[in-house]
Amino acid sequence: MKIKFSQKFECHYGNIDWEPVTIGESGAQVYRNDTFVLKIQRITKRQSLLQEKSRIEWLKGKISVPDIIDYQVDETFEYLLMSRLHGIDAAQTKWKNDPIRLVHQLGSALRQFHDKIDIKNCPFDEGINQKLKECLGREDANDQLIAELLANAPQEEELVFTHGDYCLPNIIIDEEQCCVVGFVDLGRAGMADRYNDIALALRSIQYNLGNDYSHIFLEGYGLFSSWDEKKIDFYQKLDQLL
Repeated sequence: MKIKFSQKFECHYGNIDWEPVTIGESGAQVYRNDTFVLKIQRITKRQSLLQEKSRIEWLKGKISVPDIIDYQVDETFEYLLMSRLHGIDAAQTKWKNDPIRLVHQLGSALRQFHDKIDIKNCPFDEGINQKLKECLGREDANDQLIAELLANAPQEEELVFTHGDYCLPNIIIDEEQCCVVGFVDLGRAGMADRYNDIALALRSIQYNLGNDYSHIFLEGYGLFSSWDEKKIDFYQKLDQLL
């Protein structure tokens, strides 16, 4: 399909054929072909595509993320053009037919993600206070849930560099080897408690694969005997506000 762009973007990319991406919960319109992924988002959205652009640029060379090809803006929309990573997202991979292997790999890959990226000099704060600050004052703010989260917020955060939306559609899998080869949709990546990612991963696994695999994911991550159920509940509720 053809897409109507801003005039400047049209000159460079107007003749490319695109297919819409309907899986996932991105606030942007997402399109792709064999080479590129394109996000288009209204400027009035809470989260600018510049947030994703800046995080991907910071992560380049640290982990496997797309290349930023172009970013433009007109009076109404932002446009973010990226390279397409080779592989298929974990929500659509054939390895869903072997969920134990897939889920263990997702847990192991998240642990490597957290352990590999040094947060020294990281400019992206995605901690509890920052997230709640963003929610306060919104016209559609859920004041009751915000009050509950403020009252039950963890006293300590074990900060790592988090993906921010570690859900199956955002994890790219090698179809031959059943291994994670890249990460996408990184607009909320940054320093936060590791349980921010663990909580969203568990929810996504339950949604896509059922309720029988949480312990497999946690074992893959390295949590064999104990984990923090209160933090898991807290971060799943916090995500409802974002």
